Amino acid sequence: MTLLTPSIISLQVDGAAAVEFSLTAQTNGKLTLSDHSRSGLSVSYENIENFQRMANGTARKYVVAKKKTVTCSWSMLPTINSMVVDGFADAKTMKAFYEKYCNNSITATLHYGRNSDTTTAYTESLKVFWTEFSYDVVKRFRDFDYWNVTADFVEI
Repeated sequence: MTLLTPSIISLQVDGAAAVEFSLTAQTNGKLTLSDHSRSGLSVSYENIENFQRMANGTARKYVVAKKKTVTCSWSMLPTINSMVVDGFADAKTMKAFYEKYCNNSITATLHYGRNSDTTTAYTESLKVFWTEFSYDVVKRFRDFDYWNVTADFVEI
Protein backbone atom coordinates (compact mmCIF):
# COMPACT_ATOMS: atom_id res chain seq x y z
CA MET A 1 0.00 0.00 0.00
CA THR A 2 1.39 3.41 -0.94
CA LEU A 3 0.44 6.33 1.26
CA LEU A 4 0.11 9.82 -0.16
CA THR A 5 2.32 11.37 2.51
CA PRO A 6 5.85 10.38 3.50
CA SER A 7 6.63 9.35 7.05
CA ILE A 8 6.96 12.23 9.48
CA ILE A 9 10.40 11.21 10.89
CA SER A 10 13.51 9.68 9.35
CA LEU A 11 16.82 9.09 11.16
CA GLN A 12 20.40 9.02 9.86
CA VAL A 13 23.27 8.11 12.18
CA ASP A 14 26.11 10.64 12.04
CA GLY A 15 29.51 9.10 11.34
CA ALA A 16 28.27 5.51 11.08
CA ALA A 17 26.79 3.42 8.31
CA ALA A 18 23.48 2.07 9.57
CA VAL A 19 22.82 0.18 6.34
CA GLU A 20 21.53 -2.89 8.20
CA PHE A 21 18.47 -0.80 9.11
CA SER A 22 17.78 0.33 5.55
CA LEU A 23 14.76 -1.31 4.03
CA THR A 24 15.98 -0.52 0.51
CA ALA A 25 19.36 0.34 -0.99
CA GLN A 26 18.10 3.82 -1.93
CA THR A 27 17.74 4.91 1.71
CA ASN A 28 21.53 4.84 2.28
CA GLY A 29 21.44 3.86 5.94
CA LYS A 30 18.48 6.05 6.83
CA LEU A 31 15.80 4.58 9.09
CA THR A 32 12.33 5.88 8.31
CA LEU A 33 9.98 5.57 11.26
CA SER A 34 6.53 4.28 10.42
CA ASP A 35 3.33 6.32 10.50
CA HIS A 36 1.41 3.13 11.36
CA SER A 37 -0.77 4.00 14.40
CA ARG A 38 1.45 6.99 15.17
CA SER A 39 0.26 9.67 17.59
CA GLY A 40 0.81 13.33 16.94
CA LEU A 41 4.36 14.65 16.72
CA SER A 42 5.10 16.87 19.70
CA VAL A 43 7.82 19.54 19.49
CA SER A 44 8.65 21.64 22.54
CA TYR A 45 11.30 24.28 23.12
CA GLU A 46 13.79 24.64 25.95
CA ASN A 47 15.53 27.96 26.53
CA ILE A 48 19.08 27.68 27.79
CA GLU A 49 19.35 30.95 29.61
CA ASN A 50 20.73 32.93 32.52
CA PHE A 51 18.03 34.81 34.42
CA GLN A 52 18.98 37.15 37.24
CA ARG A 53 17.10 39.64 39.38
CA MET A 54 19.11 42.85 39.89
CA ALA A 55 19.47 44.87 43.15
CA ASN A 56 16.98 47.49 41.95
CA GLY A 57 14.30 44.83 41.26
CA THR A 58 14.62 44.67 37.49
CA ALA A 59 15.35 41.41 35.72
CA ARG A 60 18.01 40.51 33.21
CA LYS A 61 17.80 37.51 30.96
CA TYR A 62 20.50 36.21 28.64
CA VAL A 63 19.38 33.45 26.28
CA VAL A 64 22.24 31.24 25.11
CA ALA A 65 20.22 28.94 22.85
CA LYS A 66 16.76 27.57 22.17
CA LYS A 67 16.68 23.77 21.71
CA LYS A 68 13.88 21.48 20.62
CA THR A 69 12.59 18.26 22.13
CA VAL A 70 10.72 15.95 19.77
CA THR A 71 8.38 13.28 21.13
CA CYS A 72 6.33 10.71 19.28
CA SER A 73 4.55 7.48 20.14
CA TRP A 74 2.95 4.58 18.34
CA SER A 75 0.14 2.32 19.51
CA MET A 76 -0.19 -1.27 18.37
CA LEU A 77 2.94 -1.11 16.16
CA PRO A 78 3.75 -4.60 14.78
CA THR A 79 7.15 -6.19 15.40
CA ILE A 80 7.49 -7.43 11.81
CA ASN A 81 7.75 -5.21 8.76
CA SER A 82 5.26 -7.15 6.65
CA MET A 83 2.45 -6.11 9.02
CA VAL A 84 3.32 -2.38 9.00
CA VAL A 85 0.89 -0.53 6.73
CA ASP A 86 3.40 1.87 5.12
CA GLY A 87 6.33 -0.60 4.99
CA PHE A 88 8.66 1.53 7.13
CA ALA A 89 10.33 0.58 10.43
CA ASP A 90 8.51 -1.85 12.67
CA ALA A 91 8.79 -1.86 16.48
CA LYS A 92 11.59 -4.44 16.64
CA THR A 93 13.69 -2.51 14.09
CA MET A 94 13.22 0.72 16.05
CA LYS A 95 14.34 -1.06 19.23
CA ALA A 96 17.44 -2.52 17.54
CA PHE A 97 18.34 0.88 16.06
CA TYR A 98 17.98 2.52 19.48
CA GLU A 99 20.07 -0.13 21.23
CA LYS A 100 22.88 0.17 18.69
CA TYR A 101 22.95 3.95 18.16
CA CYS A 102 21.47 5.48 21.35
CA ASN A 103 24.85 7.08 22.18
CA ASN A 104 25.48 8.45 18.68
CA SER A 105 24.37 11.80 17.33
CA ILE A 106 21.60 11.38 14.80
CA THR A 107 20.22 13.61 12.08
CA ALA A 108 16.45 13.54 12.42
CA THR A 109 14.54 14.82 9.42
CA LEU A 110 10.99 15.94 10.14
CA HIS A 111 8.54 16.11 7.23
CA TYR A 112 5.44 18.17 7.91
CA GLY A 113 3.37 21.04 6.55
CA ARG A 114 1.87 19.93 3.26
CA ASN A 115 0.58 21.87 0.30
CA SER A 116 -2.16 20.96 -2.16
CA ASP A 117 -0.03 19.02 -4.68
CA THR A 118 1.09 16.46 -2.01
CA THR A 119 4.74 17.45 -2.04
CA THR A 120 6.52 18.11 1.21
CA ALA A 121 6.18 21.80 1.94
CA TYR A 122 8.35 21.83 5.04
CA THR A 123 11.28 19.62 5.94
CA GLU A 124 13.44 20.28 8.97
CA SER A 125 16.71 18.53 9.84
CA LEU A 126 17.91 18.48 13.43
CA LYS A 127 21.03 17.03 15.05
CA VAL A 128 19.63 15.07 17.99
CA PHE A 129 20.34 12.48 20.65
CA TRP A 130 17.79 9.74 21.18
CA THR A 131 17.00 10.34 24.88
CA GLU A 132 14.23 7.82 25.52
CA PHE A 133 12.87 4.69 23.96
CA SER A 134 10.23 2.64 25.73
CA TYR A 135 7.80 -0.04 24.67
CA ASP A 136 5.00 -2.12 26.10
CA VAL A 137 4.08 -5.49 24.64
CA VAL A 138 0.33 -5.16 24.12
CA LYS A 139 -0.70 -8.24 22.16
CA ARG A 140 1.10 -11.45 21.32
CA PHE A 141 0.49 -13.65 18.32
CA ARG A 142 2.24 -16.73 17.05
CA ASP A 143 4.74 -14.98 14.75
CA PHE A 144 4.77 -11.37 15.95
CA ASP A 145 3.66 -8.95 18.67
CA TYR A 146 2.05 -5.54 18.83
CA TRP A 147 3.90 -2.94 20.90
CA ASN A 148 3.14 0.54 22.16
CA VAL A 149 6.33 2.53 21.52
CA THR A 150 7.49 5.97 22.70
CA ALA A 151 10.53 7.84 21.36
CA ASP A 152 12.03 11.13 22.57
CA PHE A 153 14.77 13.13 20.88
CA VAL A 154 16.56 16.24 22.12
CA GLU A 155 18.37 18.69 19.85
CA ILE A 156 22.13 18.88 20.31
